[in-house]
Amino acid sequence: MRALTFFTAAVLLSACGNWSNQDLDFVNALPDRESLKSKLPTASDKRLGGYDTRKDGLNVGDPSGAYASTKEAKATFNGLIDSILGLVDTIRQYPPTTRSSESRVWGPFTDQNNAGFEFRLTVTQQLTNDGDPQFAWALESHKVGSDYFPIVTGKYLPTTDTLAKGQGSMTVHVSSFKSQLKVDDGLKSLDQIDVSYVTDSFPNVAQMQFAFSDGNASGLSSIGYRSRIQADTSGALQFLATTPADPNIKAVEYTSVWLPSGAGKAVGTVREGLFTGASQTECWDESFHVTYAAQSWPGGATSGAVKDCADVPGF
Repeated sequence: MRALTFFTAAVLLSACGNWSNQDLDFVNALPDRESLKSKLPTASDKRLGGYDTRKDGLNVGDPSGAYASTKEAKATFNGLIDSILGLVDTIRQYPPTTRSSESRVWGPFTDQNNAGFEFRLTVTQQLTNDGDPQFAWALESHKVGSDYFPIVTGKYLPTTDTLAKGQGSMTVHVSSFKSQLKVDDGLKSLDQIDVSYVTDSFPNVAQMQFAFSDGNASGLSSIGYRSRIQADTSGALQFLATTPADPNIKAVEYTSVWLPSGAGKAVGTVREGLFTGASQTECWDESFHVTYAAQSWPGGATSGAVKDCADVPGF
């Protein structure tokens, strides 16, 4: 699995202008990509391969295949978050171009990689029936002289006094721009990506779902991703790991959990292949080596003791 580049927008931004006291309220309505990312611990000196589907099972002390798959899924998930919000994060560093009592607009900015196109970012505030603020935002593009079309649109309901924490959602409108802007081939197989997130309570949650174009496949998991992070950075990630070369185990749906130290556990269920419905549990230590592995499919093996699995509370 790999991250996709949504669009290769390069914009001309000007640092001119000043911030007003109210501007930050609108900026806080925009999602912060760092708060949405999965935070699985990694070791820079370890190079682990992909998921190992050997039917004889992994042995205690071997590099953990489940951890390697979780690491790969985390990288894809975080890469997608970067792709979706990278331009938004760049724009939000600058004061708004236009202000009204209910909105802020950044741009339009010239898109240096799509000749003749411009981008703008708009954040609008409304009040709920209870009088609390809620926000809608849109990153849009257009060919100069033509109507704007959506790139990413979102909603945000703040639940704290500072408005910095709350609950939100966003939609990447791939079908509206993939034929007009420069995107990679993988993205062209999608029509839409839906993301929702919760940052006002622990665990923080971010989840992503894909709508694929008819007859296309990008290599992304059809079940999407669901990331959860506790205050101490222990976490969980749900994803699908695919192994098309193995007819018995073509895809395993995993829920991986881990401690701040890096030790963790993954429970997987085979979703595609001759062993569909079978399951695997694999635990790893702080050095990402197997402490326990058990496979329920025919010929599956058990190695180690379940008591050696990391205990990850809260998931």
